[in-house]
Amino acid sequence: MLSERQRRVGELVRAEISQMLLRELDDPGIQGLVTFTSVKISADFSHAVVHVSVYGTEGQVEGTLESLQRAAGFIRSLLKERLDLRKIPVLEFVLDDTAARAQRIEQTIRELREERGEEPIAPSPAEKERMGEDEDEGEKEEVDEDVEDDEDDDEDELDQEEE
Repeated sequence: MLSERQRRVGELVRAEISQMLLRELDDPGIQGLVTFTSVKISADFSHAVVHVSVYGTEGQVEGTLESLQRAAGFIRSLLKERLDLRKIPVLEFVLDDTAARAQRIEQTIRELREERGEEPIAPSPAEKERMGEDEDEGEKEEVDEDVEDDEDDDEDELDQEEE
């Protein structure tokens, strides 16, 4: 378990590296949507494992990890300039594939339900986004139908009152 100080230093390192990616790291090998999800600092603060999530093709994922690892020394030198720490940890970048694993699990559950003839589960918001669907679109149509029904009811009531 990480100490409170390890957790705070890890979060500080993660935030700084994120800012560097946005403003200073101009490496063409870093492609796709890159997110630094967490940083785990060793007990002696000499080593940090930076978990990286990359949304892109397999080639983009591999290229991004390789580029980040090549730039680790440069990133560490920038951290040394910016952070007031006695020891700047050596950085190791590893893929955080939590989102991809969750997606595979959802797909497996979906396929099992389909094989059993059970009703399919609704796609997650991330799946809807990938499919290009607007998640509010279905709800909007239902609301429009309800409004039309209410208008018809109002007209029927007016007709009855006139008679």
